[in-house]
Amino acid sequence: MQLNSKSIKKELKKLEESNILKYNEAGSHQELLFLVPREDDITINSVSKTIKNYLTHQIKKSEELISFINNNSICRSIQLLNYFGEDTKTACQICDVCISEKKNNSKDINQKIIALLNTKKEASQEEIIALLNTDEKTISIHLRYLLSIDSIDITTNNKFFIS
Repeated sequence: MQLNSKSIKKELKKLEESNILKYNEAGSHQELLFLVPREDDITINSVSKTIKNYLTHQIKKSEELISFINNNSICRSIQLLNYFGEDTKTACQICDVCISEKKNNSKDINQKIIALLNTKKEASQEEIIALLNTDEKTISIHLRYLLSIDSIDITTNNKFFIS
């Protein structure tokens, strides 16, 4: 389709009436001034890269949050400190992950005490501490618990056995 200068001027005047551009008709020198941003490759490319980077960053943050929520094996405090660039290996002992781990360890210690008494028949608290390589406070707590639920009993010589 070929356009002549008259039809082009007519279209430019329509665009001016629509407040899209300002058209000044001069003798030999004509000028266009766009009143709204142009959506050309130069404008769109710079904006689209910024938007793409922003969306990529938001997706990454969402994935990290979901990973944090779903990770039930690493202390929450350690995860947060690592996220912010601090390198730590010390568990907080108060988050849901640490508490869950403590409960699992408690069950393990109870089972180890019962297994030990099944094979040894009788053992003192000191023997149990030495054989299980666990601290006195922990063993004492577990022995009292096992006594309270009648899983074990104690002799007059302070030796524990399966009841």
